[in-house]
Amino acid sequence: MSTGVLGGSRGTGGVIDILLPSGGAVINVSDLANKVIKAGPQIVTEVWDAITNTPIFNGTTTLGGILNTASIGMTTIGEWHVGMRFGETAMLWFRIRAPKVEITEVKGLYTGAGAYQAGYKSGDNLGRIYSNAAYDAADSTKVTWAKNRQFVDIKVSIPGGSLPDSARIVWEVIDPDDPSNESSGMNDAAKRILDLNDYDGVDNDADGTPDNSDGNDNTGSLDGNPAWEELSTPANDYALSGNETKIKNGISGVRLNVTDHGGDNFVVRARIKVRATDTPGNGDQTGEMTVWKKINVDYAKMPTATPLPTAAIVAEFTKAFVQFDVVPRTATTDRATLGSNEDAAWPELLSFVQRAGEFSKEGPGWFFLCAARLYAPIDASGNEKIYPPSGDYGDATVDLNTVITLPTPMSAGKIPDWVTIVNPTTNQWTGFKATIASTDPQIIAVARDDYFNPTSTTPFLLAGLNDYGLSGTIPVRVTTAGGRNIAGMAPFPYHAGTTVIFTEWRTADILATSVHELAHGGNWDYKSGSSEKSCVMNYEEAFILTDGPTRTPIPWTSNRVGLSLCAEHIKAIRQRQLETITTLAW
Repeated sequence: MSTGVLGGSRGTGGVIDILLPSGGAVINVSDLANKVIKAGPQIVTEVWDAITNTPIFNGTTTLGGILNTASIGMTTIGEWHVGMRFGETAMLWFRIRAPKVEITEVKGLYTGAGAYQAGYKSGDNLGRIYSNAAYDAADSTKVTWAKNRQFVDIKVSIPGGSLPDSARIVWEVIDPDDPSNESSGMNDAAKRILDLNDYDGVDNDADGTPDNSDGNDNTGSLDGNPAWEELSTPANDYALSGNETKIKNGISGVRLNVTDHGGDNFVVRARIKVRATDTPGNGDQTGEMTVWKKINVDYAKMPTATPLPTAAIVAEFTKAFVQFDVVPRTATTDRATLGSNEDAAWPELLSFVQRAGEFSKEGPGWFFLCAARLYAPIDASGNEKIYPPSGDYGDATVDLNTVITLPTPMSAGKIPDWVTIVNPTTNQWTGFKATIASTDPQIIAVARDDYFNPTSTTPFLLAGLNDYGLSGTIPVRVTTAGGRNIAGMAPFPYHAGTTVIFTEWRTADILATSVHELAHGGNWDYKSGSSEKSCVMNYEEAFILTDGPTRTPIPWTSNRVGLSLCAEHIKAIRQRQLETITTLAW
């Protein structure tokens, strides 16, 4: 027997590297003996034949059985000391080492509170990877803008001494189920919208059961980046080949590029193989790491304006995996109104939200949110009813989908601005913007609106009266402009990412207005909901739609705007690529 393999005391003798199965630290000692025979020089098989059936420790377990390494002296570095007794006194020792792999660092990963924490690997499944972002190489706690890049740099440690040059870390990325649609308060239609994989009858993650919280449901793109990327080191210490990296001084690492949709999630496994022919064995893995949009918000409040409920606003967007980091300050401008009237206020608004105006931090990764007072002065005279001549409502006839005819002329010289239509049974109402359709004072054109999406193939079909189920004779009221104002404005076609809330108009709706307009600011513009309460992106006069591929308005479901974003909006926000919006210029 070779004394190069066996030692005279515990902890001495040669070292033979083995791999524990990936499922846990349990080994078959008969298999271990065979590995030693193959690896060690000139160890005679007769010795092993004798000891594999010898009772050990408690006298009931034999070396031929199954042992849990945690109970038989496995050291913290994954080393097991084996002694063989010959005769009455001779005890010879060797060491079995099962290299221990531990993920020690995940740079570019942040906690659920948005903070970098050394050694954090999302054990709580709340870790965040920011899209269009990179960690600062000099300070991992800082995040910098990096267009079309989203990644984590992962390092592992393998303590316990040198490994053969053939040893590699084998990396695996898993796309687990998106759990965000499993809230008890979410209806089935919303759950399907957010994660169709859970309802399509297909075993998407090959776990043997279709629709069992199926994984493989990420929807984003790698933006042209490879899934695995070699970490840059002076000597290519962690050289990458496929999904395997070299080990240098007990350390290895890799960069994982992830997809760019909010809510896409990932788990990374790192396992070791000692020789090229080995099946990867024991290792470590991260918890679920989820992609988020991180947006800094330059929040300016005019000195005399009402403060905005920023914490509640931020909380609403977390449902869509958006992290708004609000940076408050006092606006340099304090105005009672932006303009003397609505026409004058519009160009002032555009100027105000530009760099030349108030938004001083304009640039990649920044939104602008301002609490102002009024858009334009409140018209104390209110709007004027010009039909019917008396009473609140009078009959009108729907002649075409966008035209109504009044039985008597409107008040002479008055310009119609709005047609309100009432349900005489329930007193519910809806309304349409009105214009003069002809020189006949009894004919009014009703503007088609884009409040609903009737089919999956026509995203924004404009709806008219018939689409709302309105035909024949209907009770209406026609009014002029006036008595209205603007609660909030996001001029996204011109300056995306900018939002101004006018806090002295409809003060009770400040939260809903803020969420609504911020969503406009990101050009997140779908409208949907349920028949009980519609999305905050809806408008009070609009009817809610049925679910399904062909969506039709539910009669008289107006005036049900809620405070929350609907599933379609959440999905749109998750998937919208802000860096592609021209006027955002990111």
